[in-house]
Amino acid sequence: MPGRPLFLFLSASLLAGCAAGPDYAPPGVAVSPRFLAQDGVESRQVQGKAALQSWWAGFEDPLLSRVVTVALQQNLDIAQAAARVAQSRASLRQADAALLPSAEVRGQAAKVYQSVETARGELGVHLVSDGGTRPYRAHFRDPSFVNLQMLRDMSIGGYVADLIQNLGMLDPILGGIDR
Repeated sequence: MPGRPLFLFLSASLLAGCAAGPDYAPPGVAVSPRFLAQDGVESRQVQGKAALQSWWAGFEDPLLSRVVTVALQQNLDIAQAAARVAQSRASLRQADAALLPSAEVRGQAAKVYQSVETARGELGVHLVSDGGTRPYRAHFRDPSFVNLQMLRDMSIGGYVADLIQNLGMLDPILGGIDR
């Protein structure tokens, strides 16, 4: 193996670099007891604590002062604010409910088949009800499943390699085939 001597050499070099020897002594590093600009920090004068009750006044912006004043005057308690949010959401749901269609449901035992033409073919739905609000049988006739049945007829007389192209030409939706 031509790479084995190189591997052994690199391994020995790495291991030899890790050994410091028994007479190792760390180098002495002179560390200053003070850091730069420590004199300036110690000699600074503190003017007093900041007035946090009116922190916005330090910006000297009349618009900010007016906004903060209005916010403080109209400040609501957290519980009141949560109640107002719940009330707003309820009124929004009520307003949205007027936009939804309404229907009256009366049940009868019946069978129905409805179909619609789609871009891939005919999508059919067969429902059977016993008079309740939900059908006890629902069958969907998906166009991809019906189209996939034509794959055998399309492939007769062709090559095996054409099978993939024929399947791609049908463009089936696998979720519709699985129903």
